[in-house]
Amino acid sequence: MQTRLMLICIAAIVAALPVATYSAGAMQHTQSAVHMTDAQQVEPTDEDFPPEDWRGYRFCEVLVISRSGMTANINIYNTIGFSQCPDDVWTGLDADALAEENNTLAVGLNGPRYWLVNEVVGPAANPAEVTATFGDLETRQVAELSLPIRQLRGMQAAYTERDAEASTTFIYH
Repeated sequence: MQTRLMLICIAAIVAALPVATYSAGAMQHTQSAVHMTDAQQVEPTDEDFPPEDWRGYRFCEVLVISRSGMTANINIYNTIGFSQCPDDVWTGLDADALAEENNTLAVGLNGPRYWLVNEVVGPAANPAEVTATFGDLETRQVAELSLPIRQLRGMQAAYTERDAEASTTFIYH
């Protein structure tokens, strides 16, 4: 269900962009608004992480969208392990400015969101290997998607089944 909602959000962002828009490369790793680190083990900085009960744990997502030919590449970051997405930091982000400053097709801001599960076991509960800072918001990369532009622009069924490797277990009490 969460994946479908994410794809709807991505589709809405990309559908609003002109077909002729083209970003020659992915986000630059050392631009001023976003700083990414190479793969490494990063310790969480959120003092309340991991929560004893995940239900109600607040987080935000940043979707960085680039284009390569007829493929949209979406890197998804969230604040889990770093912060619970402080309002003052989140509301200070400007998606258009982040996209322009980082030479990428678009940036989507998705949040704040709240976990409904009680326990998370597996990679989603572990510190990130790749991090990025958007403005003052520290995040970790949690997913990468590559989708045909025609799907995102409504020229292909919106709900195309796709396989994804996942090993996280969500537990509800």
